[in-house]
Amino acid sequence: MINKSPLNKLQNASTIGIFGFGITGKSLLQLCAQLYPQAKIAICSKNISQEDTSFIRTYTMATIIDYENIHTFLTQADCIIPSPGIALSAYPDSMHKFVHELDIFAALWQGKTIALTGSIGKTSTLHLIQHLFLQAQLPAHLAGNVGYPLADLLRTQNNTDQWAILELSSFQLEYYTQPLNPRVAILTNILPNHLDRHGSIEAYRSAKYALFNNLPHNSHALLPLSEYEHAAKSDLINHPGLAFFTMQQDSLRQDAMQQDPIKQDAIKQYTGSAPLFYFDTPTNTILLKTKNNAPRILYTLDEHYDSFAENWLIALTTCYLSGIDIHTLSTSNTTLPGHRCDKVAQSGNVTFYNDSKSTIIQASYAAIKKTLSQHAYTIVLIGGTGKGVDRREFLADFAKHRDNLYVICFGIEHELLFNECQRLGLDTCQREKLADAFACATQQAKKITTSIPAKSMPSIAILFSPGGASFDQFANYQERGNAFIALVKQYITAQ
Repeated sequence: MINKSPLNKLQNASTIGIFGFGITGKSLLQLCAQLYPQAKIAICSKNISQEDTSFIRTYTMATIIDYENIHTFLTQADCIIPSPGIALSAYPDSMHKFVHELDIFAALWQGKTIALTGSIGKTSTLHLIQHLFLQAQLPAHLAGNVGYPLADLLRTQNNTDQWAILELSSFQLEYYTQPLNPRVAILTNILPNHLDRHGSIEAYRSAKYALFNNLPHNSHALLPLSEYEHAAKSDLINHPGLAFFTMQQDSLRQDAMQQDPIKQDAIKQYTGSAPLFYFDTPTNTILLKTKNNAPRILYTLDEHYDSFAENWLIALTTCYLSGIDIHTLSTSNTTLPGHRCDKVAQSGNVTFYNDSKSTIIQASYAAIKKTLSQHAYTIVLIGGTGKGVDRREFLADFAKHRDNLYVICFGIEHELLFNECQRLGLDTCQREKLADAFACATQQAKKITTSIPAKSMPSIAILFSPGGASFDQFANYQERGNAFIALVKQYITAQ
């Protein structure tokens, strides 16, 4: 039975506080005005724009309290809905007043839910899940950190026929308490991230695992096989809907064996009782392994699946667990959102790739491996901010490709990254601004070209994959990626 306490707080409040007024705050104002017309609404946020001020004033029950008067806001509001991006540990005396966006959604949403969290690959995977659900003629809406804000989904699509396909961050899950009852709850992976907020990888993992709290028996939990030991330490290991997924690499590929020889035998060695879904690279097939049964093929991907194999594995497995006949689905003609290792342009033997969505260094390394599978050399631009993660320890993977890799460090942590690259023996340079880093990349490409005989001219990738958050120099990863694209266009025009 759903715990109605978050709704009781809102229903009984004379004044509802909305803390933060970005996309989430704006949608919450509209929802609260619709559901609780008897209440006053107080809004407190840093840097409210004139446009947002005008929007707020269209609601007669709403007032703005300057952030400088936050104590007044925290005192006057009977309950407060904070933006997930606000670290609530700074307001311990007001914790009893906070009502969380995801808890409101869980209590009010009447439709079905797929919920996904993880460190990387979330948005791409969710777009594939929605693509497949729409093929199956199921009304599916992206929401949470992508698509609709949760409050907007409640206002516009809240009926039993609808599917909510949710991307949930550790910030949203950190204080989540209500049963969300997803048909499938998914964890893509756990990599060090947002340690400036959570303090440790253990606390970050705990926030992610909150998604699997209170799962009903008819729900499925889909986790990477690498998380088996962590799942085994929790009650989740006994959940009847638990399943794992993993990639089976081509054991004949020398680089795969060098990178993780143990992983090649992980599927054969798996003896758990939970089903294991895995992707076989040589045959482009998804297989299902269950206890005491030989693996069986579930799906063969179209040859044009564009190398997002793990994303497709998760998406198709989610459909399978949701009861969809996956044999009726196609992996062709799918377009993912931009800034994900997109080919921007080609000039001579140099190809430019925009991977601005890369906000952790492991994503940059994955992009490097992808471009090196298609080009003889990769020149990668890394930068941004590590969000509390010391990215230097992860640069050791880059050194595996030092003969074919040049690393350019830019942004607020450029000197830190540059010094570690030098220590690892990587060819590297550092520039503070993106424009200067881009100029360094094109100059290095010319040096490589002129140093190689024309008959053996290598193809070169210039890869923009920062591996950090954009906030040191840009508003978001989209603005950052667009800045790189503009530099590419200027460069090509000048040639």
